[in-house]
Amino acid sequence: MRAKTTPRAATMLTLLILLLLPVASGIGLFVPGFYRDTAWSVPQARGQDLVTLFVAEPLLIAALAWARRGGARAQALWAGTLGYVLYTYALFSYTAYFNALFLAYVALFSAALFALLALAAWLDPVPFTSAASAERKMPVRAVAIFLAAVGLLFALAWLGQIVPALLRGRVPESVALAQTPTNGVYVQDLAVLIPLLLLAGHGLWRRRLWGMVLGAALLVTMDVLGAAIVAMAFFMDGAGIAGSLATAGMFAVVTAASLGCTAVVFVRLPGRMAWALSATGCPLADAAGEAGRAPTATGMSAMPGEPRGMDGDAAGVRAPGGAGLAPTRGRVAGYPAS
Repeated sequence: MRAKTTPRAATMLTLLILLLLPVASGIGLFVPGFYRDTAWSVPQARGQDLVTLFVAEPLLIAALAWARRGGARAQALWAGTLGYVLYTYALFSYTAYFNALFLAYVALFSAALFALLALAAWLDPVPFTSAASAERKMPVRAVAIFLAAVGLLFALAWLGQIVPALLRGRVPESVALAQTPTNGVYVQDLAVLIPLLLLAGHGLWRRRLWGMVLGAALLVTMDVLGAAIVAMAFFMDGAGIAGSLATAGMFAVVTAASLGCTAVVFVRLPGRMAWALSATGCPLADAAGEAGRAPTATGMSAMPGEPRGMDGDAAGVRAPGGAGLAPTRGRVAGYPAS
């Protein structure tokens, strides 16, 4: 059977996203008076639309095209950009004042969520671990410190607004200015993004398989999200909202550091590697068992020291056409899976 180069479900959902993104972001950016939110919220929505249209859309197109050749870089770029779309349109779905694009926001939110889940089931971890297993080649601990530091920075920033408001019995200023029941950014960051950043930092520090995969994708998400926050701040400054340029400067520094970490990681990831496909249909589960196997006469492989069959196959593995299944291992190239 011919191996698939990309997961079909994730590909189809990404194509749907690529059709809807220019509509949702283009209308919000270019149609005057489209947003019915407050004067504080509208510049932020338009700044995010700018980055979504001119950064996220091209990145997603490039990732999808690149993924057809395989490779860890394409996987990370694809997953990270989907993460940005998920974050953005989850926020738009439940915080933007109801408008004509509401169903488009919900569709983008749903498509990005299920595309990420489908992609995660197909991710091939072997190229990530092969890049990170050699300490001198991949400065994973420096990247781990950055991800954890960004997570803590966001946590301190939002808790610095939330806790004083709670102690005074008032709502935070951002909630009052947006005239919404709560601040959706608080919810998404404190409940999802910050824990993921800290988790990825921990996994990278411990050189775990999942830490490398999660960290590479999160760096891309933070690159695009950081650019969006900078754009929002400039749009807010253009609307005469005080203090916006200081926010732009701070997040420009964070985004530049994120881009630097992304470059360090991506340079060391393999550019090409076919998507894994095996008897179970789940490469994430199977790839770990295939790494480090020595080739055999039938083209299958065996771990060093594994018993072999009469024809040179690993025990439990049959030649093509057979029903046997290769045993799996919990570690990849000396890189612990958990």
